[in-house]
Amino acid sequence: MKKKVLLIDDSIQLRSAIEEHLKKHEFEVITADDGLDGLDKLSKYNPDLIITGIIMPRMDGFDVVRNIKSNIKTNSKPVFVFSHLGRKEDIDRMTEMGVDGIFINGVTMLREVEERIAIALGVNKRKEYQLAKYKIEVCTGKLDAEALSGDYNLGEEFSCQICSTHMQMELVPDFTRDGSYFQAHFVCPSCSVDKE
Repeated sequence: MKKKVLLIDDSIQLRSAIEEHLKKHEFEVITADDGLDGLDKLSKYNPDLIITGIIMPRMDGFDVVRNIKSNIKTNSKPVFVFSHLGRKEDIDRMTEMGVDGIFINGVTMLREVEERIAIALGVNKRKEYQLAKYKIEVCTGKLDAEALSGDYNLGEEFSCQICSTHMQMELVPDFTRDGSYFQAHFVCPSCSVDKE
């Protein structure tokens, strides 16, 4: 059975983009264009998770979250907030209200939204697609490259101990944390040696 996500925001473009992406990845999406409509659909459809905007007509995201968190029927549901402005005071206030995470328009990628929703709902989406991985080359002699090489026994040239090829750093997004965090390790592009 598909997990239901209630998406509350007055931006048609944002709702459409998130809805389309989540539907492609097997979520059922219910949309609402303001807080009052959202609370009505919350009681009508009983979604598994809620994403709400902050600034909306009729009822803002703060009142939506307050209503969800004060209702015994809904207070255990995961709630995420989508901020168009990314204002620190809004983020701090929502965090104090107990939201499960905050997405910032223009910063948070749709893939991250999907992954964090899947984690919150206990859905293992990782089996269904390959997570983005980024390989970068570390330049020897630049910034802290020498210290990194010495601390982790990577050799002066970041060379593979088996084939002597220059190692690359592989970065994988860490969606369990807010912000742009990655897990990193060194990989040999020739013989695929992985140095954690």
